[in-house]
Amino acid sequence: MKTNTASDRTLEPVLDRLEALGALKVLKSRFKHSGFRPGQADVVAAALEGQDVLAVMPTGAGKSLTYQLPAVVHSGVTVVVSPLIALMKDQVESLRAKGISASMLNSSQTPEESKTVLANLKSLSLLYVAPERLRSKDLLEPLKRLGVQRLVVDEAHCVSSWGHDFRPDFLRLGELRRALGSPPVSALTATATRHVQDDIVRVLEMDTDALRIVTGFDRPNLAYRVVRVPGEQAKLEALRLLLEKSTKPGLIYVGTRKEAEELAGLCTAWGLRASYYHGARTPAERDGVQNAFMNGKLEVVVATNAFGMGVDKSNVRFVVHYRLPGTIEAFYQEAGRAGRDGKPSRCVLLYDSKDRQLQEHFIQSMIPSELELRRVWAYLHAARDDQNRISVRRVNLDKNLQLPGAKISVVLSNLNLQGALELQTSSAGMLVAQISETVPEFDMTALETYRAHRTALLEEMLEFARSKRCRRRLILAYFGEDVSWESCGSCDVCKPPAEALAPWERLALEGLFEVAGLGTDRLIDAWIGVQARGRKPEPNPETRFPNWSRDELLALLDWLEERDWITGANTKPCLTDAGHAALEAKTMVEVSDDPLERFRAGESMVNLALALNVSVKDLEKQFLKHLERKEMQLEELVSLEHQTRIRVLAEDLGYSPLAPLREALPGITDLEILAVRTVDDG
Repeated sequence: MKTNTASDRTLEPVLDRLEALGALKVLKSRFKHSGFRPGQADVVAAALEGQDVLAVMPTGAGKSLTYQLPAVVHSGVTVVVSPLIALMKDQVESLRAKGISASMLNSSQTPEESKTVLANLKSLSLLYVAPERLRSKDLLEPLKRLGVQRLVVDEAHCVSSWGHDFRPDFLRLGELRRALGSPPVSALTATATRHVQDDIVRVLEMDTDALRIVTGFDRPNLAYRVVRVPGEQAKLEALRLLLEKSTKPGLIYVGTRKEAEELAGLCTAWGLRASYYHGARTPAERDGVQNAFMNGKLEVVVATNAFGMGVDKSNVRFVVHYRLPGTIEAFYQEAGRAGRDGKPSRCVLLYDSKDRQLQEHFIQSMIPSELELRRVWAYLHAARDDQNRISVRRVNLDKNLQLPGAKISVVLSNLNLQGALELQTSSAGMLVAQISETVPEFDMTALETYRAHRTALLEEMLEFARSKRCRRRLILAYFGEDVSWESCGSCDVCKPPAEALAPWERLALEGLFEVAGLGTDRLIDAWIGVQARGRKPEPNPETRFPNWSRDELLALLDWLEERDWITGANTKPCLTDAGHAALEAKTMVEVSDDPLERFRAGESMVNLALALNVSVKDLEKQFLKHLERKEMQLEELVSLEHQTRIRVLAEDLGYSPLAPLREALPGITDLEILAVRTVDDG
């Protein structure tokens, strides 16, 4: 298989081929695009010419177009295997709005809706299906008779057991492709190491001459930052400061549904337009949150990893990972939802070493034991009819077995792969299958291998968080991409924050400076406001950390000692020379050096000019350029009242020369007049 990067070929020959195939005309008339993004043209051409193709393209690169355009140009149905129902729905609605015949089949539909789709297969250009639905006979047989123009596997890393999202249902897609007559295949993903790419090719039984397009993983406009925190209170403080200083809109990824709800409530209390998104909300609620975020009514969405797939919002200015992701792939994919417009954006991980416990819990809760495999099989076996057929409600299965739904899904898929269960359909919340008469021999090798692999991926994510090497370089190296530069100039390692201390670090060092000689236990008592009986009042019993736990304060002292700012963290803490020096630095977790971002955060023009060592006039010229390029709104510089006054007088006096207008508008600055003129002239 030949691998190409986006820069390996000149685009002209590919465009000539696409012109001859009629693709450029359809691109403009149906999709309203005048050209291609990097890598798209090669993938589209390969698909139109009947080749197998693997495309590894970053989030926001336009992977959907690479199969939708060929599907419209060619007659026949293109089958798209997708792991997410919400993504299918969005894609189908978008295609229908363009006048393209598309539909979907998944477990959210009623039997009547599914029958309608099956009855109209011949009229479709694109059919989106979940992998388990594709293997059902009621769909597989009609597709075999009709003939499939192309099989598309979206989020193709799921095909690989080494991918970051283990989906056993995907592992049979090579077999199902053969059952469909081995149509050409397009495999698409944003996150695949070389190992995962090879696994995708093998599992899908792609041709040896298949085209592999890798457009690269580098996103230079993204600044990757890791902020280390010693516990929950520091993490909340870090989040609050980041939200205060960051341009909106943005996303906050959390580990649990409960956390999403609680943090969204806090963000609202902090004065932000915020809401939460997770899989337990109703479809209407999820749609409402997504639509409000897309149209700008929400500044912040706090979400589990259920949010993001197919959400094409170009101006997301920050993505915060409140909890450690389980893999670098997951971090890269979710962080990549920032800055799709190419403008500078932040990707911040708030890292507490205890976060690994949550990910270890996820690994344990997702991968079943042999006993759990046997329990599920025995339950289903007892529910079979005379023909060994099962028909049970999934909600009852989850409830009666008292296992997480995600784990039961993995169990069912593995029983299916081992021949103990033949899944047929799961529409309308029903599980329908054939079960083996005898107890199967449960092979745990694949699951145990996967457990070990997921643990290794977690260790790599932890190493990324702890590392003192360039973040961008670490990510690119993980995906097998070499770069010539040593420093990206934007991550927290290559460009450390201007402030040496986070607020909680400064508070602790100031407390140690003011109160010397206390043992660790007595110091913590004073900081959290505990006064033990029989003790004299401490020299400075100020309650510095009233909401912190003892463990969090011990972790903070350990961190300060790790940075050589104190000694004796667990005995009698005291400042080092480096700690005294650090106290002289400015405070805050992170302050942007982007003048526009800092201005929006409330910093005055004069203070900005002083901080950046430029003149106020030069800074004002820069802001007028932002206004001219529509990178900011006029209301950010000029109130509506002043806009009206300026425009009324400008009708009589004109904008040039400026002196008469300036004299007629006392209390209004030159910048305000020039800003209104810039907008009016534009």
